[in-house]
Amino acid sequence: MAISRDGDALEITWRWRGWRHLYTAAFAAVWDAVLIAWYGSGIGAGEFLFSLAHLAVGVVITYEAAAGLLNRTTVRARPGQLQIRHAPLPWRGTRTIERDTLAQLYVRRIERGGPNSTVSWQLSALLTTGRELPLVRGLPDVAEARYLEREVERALAIPDRPVDGEAG
Repeated sequence: MAISRDGDALEITWRWRGWRHLYTAAFAAVWDAVLIAWYGSGIGAGEFLFSLAHLAVGVVITYEAAAGLLNRTTVRARPGQLQIRHAPLPWRGTRTIERDTLAQLYVRRIERGGPNSTVSWQLSALLTTGRELPLVRGLPDVAEARYLEREVERALAIPDRPVDGEAG
């Protein structure tokens, strides 16, 4: 994470790149090569709809791999506003939130899968309406997630209070 402060503004930026993204890129390259060979050999009318489903999967996997290798997340906290941006490739979760709608920030543990489940951490917001809003997903380390929470709360002058569902 790269951290910069300019007066009372805070900016924290990090790259997404990790082993998971390299594996996804390798899988996408193989998938796309098979699709290119398949389309190059000619597709009959009966195979066309079936091939479109495979093409859609290839586009999604390739885009996800490219985003994982190229994107950065930037969290900007300024008086009155919190911005979260994922770039250069557009990605879900980019948003701007006014400070007066934020009641609390907290870290949540996210567990996915069955017996070989994976754990990640998510910075979430509790809004003044009582609604919970995920802000930054997929953080690999609880210490990084808590650091992000602390620094953004400090920059936005949000006193830390416990929240139901917060990682203990």
